[in-house]
Amino acid sequence: MRNIIYIGVFFAGLIFFLFMMYKPLTPQQYIKWVEGYENGWHQKTIYNDWIIDVQKQPLPYVALNRYGVTISDEDLDFFLKEQQEEQYYIFNIARNDGKDLIEYFGEDQRKSTLNYFSFTFQKAIKLSSNGKEISPNLFHFERDNNLSNSRSFLLSFNKPPKEGLTTLIINSPLLSPTPIKIPIEGKKTPAFTL
Repeated sequence: MRNIIYIGVFFAGLIFFLFMMYKPLTPQQYIKWVEGYENGWHQKTIYNDWIIDVQKQPLPYVALNRYGVTISDEDLDFFLKEQQEEQYYIFNIARNDGKDLIEYFGEDQRKSTLNYFSFTFQKAIKLSSNGKEISPNLFHFERDNNLSNSRSFLLSFNKPPKEGLTTLIINSPLLSPTPIKIPIEGKKTPAFTL
């Protein structure tokens, strides 16, 4: 009987200790967590001569980046309700040899290459989830003039009915003769406090 009491006290103390140890992340820690490669929300792959970096962006992450880490609880709740049917991604493409994505195809092809990545490339991108392929409903090619050789694309898809493994499919003959498939399965995001 005495052993049962000791075991009960031990488990009650352990549960109390674990409860006290759990603290929600700060908004800055949450952003860093989502951007990390170890959690499954951010994937980097080298496919032939291309480096492709894809990050699935949970809605709280999008809100914190869009409105800042000082967003109010009410504004965050409003954003989450307003955007609940969306799923955001950002992906970057770079050459493994350091050449600029646009310049790689030749100076004489610059205008047509920019046109392709600004408009036509959207048709080459799909999100596969639960056996269905979804086209992006938001597509933005960032034509930045920085010194980086990578190019960024912002995407939004209608949220699939079930969470789980999603695969970004890039079916572009400019990048590969076969579709490039990048699986993304993020862990459950931790809580954070404002």
